[in-house]
Amino acid sequence: MRESAFLSPSRLRTLRPLWLGAAVVLALVIGGICLVIRSQPAAPAKISVRYLSRLDRPGITLVRLAITNTGGSTIFTSSLALIETMGSSNKWNASINSQIERLRPGEGLVADCLLSDAAIEALRERWRLICYFGGSGLRSRIAAWQWGVNGPGPRVSRLIPPFLKGMPLNVIATSDWNDPAPESPSEVSSRQPWKSTPSHQPTPLQPQNQ
Repeated sequence: MRESAFLSPSRLRTLRPLWLGAAVVLALVIGGICLVIRSQPAAPAKISVRYLSRLDRPGITLVRLAITNTGGSTIFTSSLALIETMGSSNKWNASINSQIERLRPGEGLVADCLLSDAAIEALRERWRLICYFGGSGLRSRIAAWQWGVNGPGPRVSRLIPPFLKGMPLNVIATSDWNDPAPESPSEVSSRQPWKSTPSHQPTPLQPQNQ
C-alpha cells in the first residue's frame, strides 16, 4: 500500500515541481561551468612547417615536411595544403599524406605532401607551403576521433549532430620561402617504386644544431 501510495498520480504531481527545480539548478550549474571554461583565454596555437626535401617517384612528386607544434595548445593535422610562389597571388593544390594526427605542444611529425601538376611546376620558382590545421575545440576532437587512426569513420556520421560535424581548419601555418627545387636528373634515373607507409604516431622532432 505504501508503494502504491508513493507512486500515485497525486504524489507524482506533488513531486513534479521538485524535479523541475532540480533540473533547472543542474542546467544552471552546467551552463556556469561552460561559461567559466569558455571565458578562460585559450593558449595560442602556433605551428612550424619546414621543407626537408623533394621526392620524385614514378608518376608522382612529393615534398617531405617537418611539422611541429610550437604553440601552447593541441592541434590536429589535415591533408589540406597549398603551394604559392613569390610574386604571384595564385595558389596550387597539394595534399599531406597523413591521417588525422593529434599533436600536443612540443610534438611533431614528418609527412609527405603530394603535389598537383601545377604545384610541381611551381617548385621551379621560389615557393612556400601553406598548411591548414584544426584547433583544440570540440568539433576538431570529434572529427579526429571519427576519422583518425582506428576511428569508426562514416559508421557514426548519423549519430553526430550537424553542427558538430567537420573539422574547422582555423589554424594556418606557412613555411619559409624555399629556393627552387627542380627535378634532379640523378633522382630521375634512380627512382624506385613508391609505397605509402605513413607513420600514424606523432614523434617529437629533435632540434637541429644551427
